[in-house]
Amino acid sequence: MDRAKILSLEFINPRLVYLVLDYKKDFKAGQFAMLKHLDGTVKRAFSIASSPLDEHWEFIIRINEGGKFTPGLRNLKAGDELEVAGPYGHFTFQEEDRETLFIGGGAGISPMRSMVRYAHQKGIFRNSDYWLFYGVNVPEDFAFFDEFTAMDRQVDNFHFVPVVLEPPADWKGDTGFVMPAIEKRFGKDLSGKVAYICGPPPMVKAVREFLEEHGMAKEDIRFEQW
Repeated sequence: MDRAKILSLEFINPRLVYLVLDYKKDFKAGQFAMLKHLDGTVKRAFSIASSPLDEHWEFIIRINEGGKFTPGLRNLKAGDELEVAGPYGHFTFQEEDRETLFIGGGAGISPMRSMVRYAHQKGIFRNSDYWLFYGVNVPEDFAFFDEFTAMDRQVDNFHFVPVVLEPPADWKGDTGFVMPAIEKRFGKDLSGKVAYICGPPPMVKAVREFLEEHGMAKEDIRFEQW
């Protein structure tokens, strides 16, 4: 494994970390890396949240209170180091100019952000729309919310749909699970479209079944679950 210096480590909320490493290696949008503490033996896999065209590897990491790696992130700061290896994985963005749904749940936003950011930088979607459906429990769980909102305003064919399961009274967006938010925009027919999904296994399973029931071909549904 290589050693990488931490450029920044920001707690989005008490259990969600935005980590930026001074590390760059060629990878495909959607892949993951293994991280390890310098004094530890436990390695853990995390999807890379930055684009392959960015200068650093970035991660969104949820703290698992009973875990052997993530709680130790609370003891680190900019300038400290972690060990990193990768990239790994076959869940990768295929550069197709077809209408595409990127669907992320919780910390599963990491590979979605990598893919969406890369697609925008490369201008992949010249003739098609692309959508980001991002589901969280409460608004405080959103990462990159301002970035996605700005991109939605600036890019005509990109659409950001944030969805909150337990919304506060002042939440004006979609609520509940991501499936009704998708159906609200597309109705019952998703044939000919492509989807990338990442999130907790129950969420990924439910979304896959929903997409198939609404006409999306099984081979056009790509997914990763943690």
